[in-house]
Amino acid sequence: MKILACSHSPMLLEFLVAVLGENEGVTLRGAAELPVLSPDGRPGWVVARLDPEVRQGPPMAPSSPPAWVAGVVHFSPSATPGILPDRAPHEPMLVPLPCDASRIVEALCESADCARPDEPAGASMQVILVAEDSAMQRSLTVSTLKAEGFIVLEAEDGQEALERLREQPVSLVVTDVEMPRMTGLDLVRAMRRDPKLASIPALVLTTLSGYEEVREGFEAGATDYMVKPRKGERELFLDALVARVYRLSDRLRPGAGLSALVVDDSAVTRRMVAEALGRHGFRVSTAADGDQAKGLLENPGVPLPDVVVTDLEMPVMDGLRLTHFVKSEPRTRNIPVIILTGSTLEEHRILGRGFGSDAFLSKPFSEEKLIVAVELVLARNRLERERKELSGILGRDVIRAIHSEGLQPRRRELAILFSDLAGFSKLCFGREAGWVVELLNEYFGRFVDYIQREQGYVNKFIGDALMALFSHLPGLDPPEVRAVRAGLAFQRDMARINRDSKVPLVTRIGINSGDVILGLIGSGERKDYTVIGDQVNRAQRLEGKAPPGGLLVSQVVYDATAAFLQTVHDAQVEARPGLELKGIAEPITAYAVTIRGGEG
Repeated sequence: MKILACSHSPMLLEFLVAVLGENEGVTLRGAAELPVLSPDGRPGWVVARLDPEVRQGPPMAPSSPPAWVAGVVHFSPSATPGILPDRAPHEPMLVPLPCDASRIVEALCESADCARPDEPAGASMQVILVAEDSAMQRSLTVSTLKAEGFIVLEAEDGQEALERLREQPVSLVVTDVEMPRMTGLDLVRAMRRDPKLASIPALVLTTLSGYEEVREGFEAGATDYMVKPRKGERELFLDALVARVYRLSDRLRPGAGLSALVVDDSAVTRRMVAEALGRHGFRVSTAADGDQAKGLLENPGVPLPDVVVTDLEMPVMDGLRLTHFVKSEPRTRNIPVIILTGSTLEEHRILGRGFGSDAFLSKPFSEEKLIVAVELVLARNRLERERKELSGILGRDVIRAIHSEGLQPRRRELAILFSDLAGFSKLCFGREAGWVVELLNEYFGRFVDYIQREQGYVNKFIGDALMALFSHLPGLDPPEVRAVRAGLAFQRDMARINRDSKVPLVTRIGINSGDVILGLIGSGERKDYTVIGDQVNRAQRLEGKAPPGGLLVSQVVYDATAAFLQTVHDAQVEARPGLELKGIAEPITAYAVTIRGGEG
């Protein structure tokens, strides 16, 4: 139990030390006033206010304790014996003085159990000191770490940083190397010589990346080392910085903020695994067999775990059947499953992998092996989830390019489809933003389906507009045919939907084809994987002239799709010669393609 005794009376502080100082497992600190941050930078402290004078009411209002306070006990001659009726967790417990030692211990223990429901007692409250003489670099680092929820202190040089460290406990120091008065390396050396500061991790940031400079940093006592960003690398650097800070500050133990379900018919094994995971930050729930676990997973009122650790051989429902259930249900199929087993039969492992288990761990196993296995499956699960999310945002072609061709700009021949909703601004006028977003998501979801069926991909959404790209793919129709087919299928579907809709959505589509530049386009700090070129501009201009509910295609696209269009029974094609497009010097001939019976 961690106790902070607040009193202006040294005699009362000595009294509390005498009462509690010999108790095992008690950490006791004294202070005249309640500080903003806890003595060790972490939550879970009980505040004992010792008041030698008669006061009107409690000195600490219920809402005043900061987040690190687990409970408040007010010892005072003015206190009414007993606990306040209907006391909220952070209302002070009032205990009269004088009282015997057992009453003091009882009050402190009861308050220790009143941790805030939104601030688990095991959670850490991290304070980071950033030492940097460059105001711009310091501001960038500080704002980035504050955005992650850290408490951040600042210093302009090593000397100021050392003074702040001696005043305020911190979880991590992030320091530049070259600074006036005291360099970052001298700061780290001073920290390592001071017993009170020696254990604080230090992350050194520098523009020097040579072997000797890095070695000197580690010899000085640096915990980790990062080279400051070069031009165009700032965002990548900040992402890497946050990841290092999380790791070094211990804010993210492997299971911090995560939950685990442990399933084993052996109470001893169940408890051992649960306690091991709990020590590494997991919130753990348990079940004695697969059937109990299935009940927890099926209960909509019970949050799903981030990982399931299950024994193989259990009564009622064994680990293989539980794994099959987890991986076959839409609600749980993305939860990784680790099977613990003493079996040496290869068929069990083959079946487990077939049912979707993410890892096997053979009994007996150490706590370290258990945590490594859990971390591994969670990391794989996170990477797969991120891959799917990136694929949804960037498109499969971008992911494929990252792995094969790279993202540098290069010339490609593509069909480009632009679409836009006619009269969308008028449609949105006076509508709630949420209604508009829901409408667009449903609309785009339908359109993207047709594009993907034809192996195209959406390059970007621009308000109510969309740009999709179709490339030459072996074994498939030309990109122009696939783009036109996708556009016609969508317009046909929308015409059907609009007949019964109270809010008809009418789309214009323009399609062009030709050589474009495809790749990363933009500044050093922010780039977009997209296409540029005259053919892209022409596709967008064609969309602006397209008939509502129809397509307007260029001469190149028409030539490539004429034979296909003749086979489409409900397609009506009309040549539009002499069409003037904005930014295009000479008039062109384009072709309007509409659906008979539809809009346009």
